[in-house]
Amino acid sequence: MIKIAMPVFGDRISNRLDCAENIQVTEIDNNKIVKQEVVKMYNDNQLEKINLLIQINPDTVICDGITEICNIKLAEKNINVIPWIQGNSKDIINKYLTGKLYSHTENLITKE
Repeated sequence: MIKIAMPVFGDRISNRLDCAENIQVTEIDNNKIVKQEVVKMYNDNQLEKINLLIQINPDTVICDGITEICNIKLAEKNINVIPWIQGNSKDIINKYLTGKLYSHTENLITKE
């Protein structure tokens, strides 16, 4: 089972991870979505938001912009980060599942 977290604004990925109000959590088993929910980020403090994200315990975070401190905190918890991804959250998950997710800073992102 793989758990992916994405900051979302409506049905699109948010511009910045640490400013997001909602996190979409998608659980995948055998390359199929088995559960998907949106978690509200009630705290305005950016570090508290990252701590809440860490409590969700995702394997991977797919996001657009990310600060260095957020990246460090997630790396400390061995959470894979795929940054600089933009678009519709459903399309992003589908691209991840089919191995066609591209980051603006890297080539093809491969699934774990």
